[in-house]
Amino acid sequence: MAALCCAIACSGLAAPSITYAQAVSPDDTPWTVEDTNPGTKPGSIEELLERDRRTIINDNDINPPGPDQPDLTTNQDPDGLDRDQLAIPLPDEIHRAPDQAPQTAISTPRPQEAPSAGQPSAAALSAPTLQKGRDETPQNAIQAKPTARSLEPANGAPTALAPARAAPSSVVESKTAAPTSTVAPMSTRTATPVAAPPPREIPATPAPEPLAARAPRQTAILHDSADPDAPPAQSVPTQPVDEAAVAINGKLYLPIKRYFDTNAETGLATYDVQDRDAAAAYYEKTLGEALWVTRDGFNDAARALIKEIAKADDWGLASADYKLPELTAAGVDYEYPQLLDAEVKLTLVAMEYARHARGDRIYDPTQLLSGYIDRKPQLIERSKVIADLVAAPDKGAYLRSLHPHNAQFEALRKKLLELRAQQVAGTEPETIPDGPRVTPGKSHSSIAALRRRLHTPMPEAKADGTPPNDNYYDKDLASAVVAYKRKNDIEPANSTVTDELRASLNRQAKIDEEALLANMEEWRWMPDDLGETYVWVNIPEFLVRVVKHGDIIHEERIIAGRNETQTPIFSHQLKTVVFQPSWNVPESIKVNELLPKLRRGSNPIERQGLRMERNGRRVDAWDVDWKRQNIRNYHIYQPPGRSNVLGVVKFLFPNKHAVYLHDTPTKKLFNETIRTYSHGCMRVRNPVQLAEVIMAEDKGWDKDKVDELVESGPEDNDVSLDKPLPVHITYFTMWAQKDGNLAVFPDVYGHEKRIKLGLNGRWDQIDRNGDAASSDAVASRDDWGDEDDDSQRVSRQRRAQRDSSREAQRVSSSESRRASQSAQQKQKPGAVISDFMKQVFGAN
Repeated sequence: MAALCCAIACSGLAAPSITYAQAVSPDDTPWTVEDTNPGTKPGSIEELLERDRRTIINDNDINPPGPDQPDLTTNQDPDGLDRDQLAIPLPDEIHRAPDQAPQTAISTPRPQEAPSAGQPSAAALSAPTLQKGRDETPQNAIQAKPTARSLEPANGAPTALAPARAAPSSVVESKTAAPTSTVAPMSTRTATPVAAPPPREIPATPAPEPLAARAPRQTAILHDSADPDAPPAQSVPTQPVDEAAVAINGKLYLPIKRYFDTNAETGLATYDVQDRDAAAAYYEKTLGEALWVTRDGFNDAARALIKEIAKADDWGLASADYKLPELTAAGVDYEYPQLLDAEVKLTLVAMEYARHARGDRIYDPTQLLSGYIDRKPQLIERSKVIADLVAAPDKGAYLRSLHPHNAQFEALRKKLLELRAQQVAGTEPETIPDGPRVTPGKSHSSIAALRRRLHTPMPEAKADGTPPNDNYYDKDLASAVVAYKRKNDIEPANSTVTDELRASLNRQAKIDEEALLANMEEWRWMPDDLGETYVWVNIPEFLVRVVKHGDIIHEERIIAGRNETQTPIFSHQLKTVVFQPSWNVPESIKVNELLPKLRRGSNPIERQGLRMERNGRRVDAWDVDWKRQNIRNYHIYQPPGRSNVLGVVKFLFPNKHAVYLHDTPTKKLFNETIRTYSHGCMRVRNPVQLAEVIMAEDKGWDKDKVDELVESGPEDNDVSLDKPLPVHITYFTMWAQKDGNLAVFPDVYGHEKRIKLGLNGRWDQIDRNGDAASSDAVASRDDWGDEDDDSQRVSRQRRAQRDSSREAQRVSSSESRRASQSAQQKQKPGAVISDFMKQVFGAN
């Protein structure tokens, strides 16, 4: 204490003689520091505060301290005491000002004017803690009222309220201010374990609780008497705002870190944990600078962001999922807790939208839907999303850019908008009416509708001036019918108009909106860059394509895996083409398929043309006691040749599922519409042509070079590609065609249904029966070309389809008879007789 008195006496500073600051006491009663030396006139408070803007370092640079003066650039007094550790109570002249409303406190810098003898120095005023009971104001801060007032030097009477300007960096809220209310936010996926995915039902948002004490609006301090030679005021806070809102140079700083800390388990509990962490980290870096709000509510950037999020339905999302905060009242100065709540929640809603645009509504398709769907949402790093959103001049355009850029996604989106427009207008898509078989050269009333559906022009008028007949089946329409049948695997692919053709067209006309949304969601899981040239396999179509610069340069039929051994959905890189391959029978087939037959006395090894070795020596299967021997000890393989189950060529893209594309000797199965017969691999109808296309693109080989390797090349000839070729195995049940029609394919594995259930939050209804084998069971399996088994499966499928069709016809006929009988019973006898007479005589 003696050292402190010595420091004060040595300073020789004069104390101000005005009401300097106002603070909030622990019980919300304002404190004032009054003048104790009426004889001094230091000038207005504006002059004093303007001098405060100078940092101690700058002040000492201009006026270095003398030998007997303390060095204000350090925290040490001349006698070595640390000023920050001094705790001197305020003078007895501090008392409560009666009948004044509590104010939010603003700390002001300590003055650099030297008090007269007996007055506390600037160092002493910066250290004490204002204390009443057990509540404390922030250390190193004398509290001031939020609105600065000009004071006359003579009597200290206020003359006018000054408009708010930029506040200094030390502005904080009083620790006695009331906490913000807890408001339940929107519903979204949280970091829930995969085993229990959350539903999408949105809980009702409760009304916010009233504030215990209304926190007054924070304002800045005005400097009217600024020294023109003084250094510029600080433009940003030096650390994140922790207590109250602060306005500096037109920017609003909010105590966002404190908001996240206090609301993590309450108001923000249902928001995505990683979203919250990323947002909190961003705001901490920017010291709590507001992105979306001003004192009057949302800024222009926020309004553009809200407008785009509200249009989420147009992009295949659900706008109801995004609970946007509201600051809609006009001409209102909002309290900073309201601004703080709106600021944080709008950021979190925008981050949620960004995740959903990238496919995160079903955040782990493998675990939530099926083990055969080996895909993930194409998420962008959360910190990058925030930074890019803030930097984007057009917030709406940035959000739109997050959706898939593929032309198919955009075509499906346009179909979605058309469908919803039809629903609003109350119109139904045109269907083809039932009728007889029609061949070219004939006329029928259904031909006009068929012409419109296939976008075929009207036939030209005849030379004699006879107007064209829209119901006439001309050669242009016949060509369109043949093309449609080929495209949709309708056999025979001729020009005859059949019931199967009409049914296919009518299925495509009646678009299932949920199925459309499910296909759009799958695009969100696809890689952004599919590659300039890539191989495309779409399981529901049973087709493989080679695509170059967006154009299909090759297309061929495939056979996919059975339901119990499904072909997995994933992307990889094609690296090797193998000519004249041999086939090594995997362990799963040896144990599950060969061994049971061998123990029953059959010899599938000999029948399939396989060979068996042990320790490098050939072994005859008939010489082995299979009831005692372990088949795993034997290497079983099939030598190259056209009877090999892999055919003459295979295409390898090493993957954990151990599946690939290959040839097959079983060609007749390619004539089936639903081609699910393999163990998971994809059999190609004309694999040599596929090899020719790939080798021409990669190595510039011609057809003769490939044919030579197929016919007379070495066995197990692995040819590595110079540049790996992307391979995408997909499951799209809808495909937008160039003519504007939407092709619809069967949901053979049930993945479309699973996605629809997931998007609607019905997780408990998802049937994962296809996971009985799962992807791991497909691993290590090659294809097993048992033609007899395939033929038996085809026969069983055909019988089941035939029985199902007969049953449907029987039920339909029965229902028609009952409806006819019911209608006749309701008719009067005279009406029935009248109808009978019309049928007999054709009379009116």
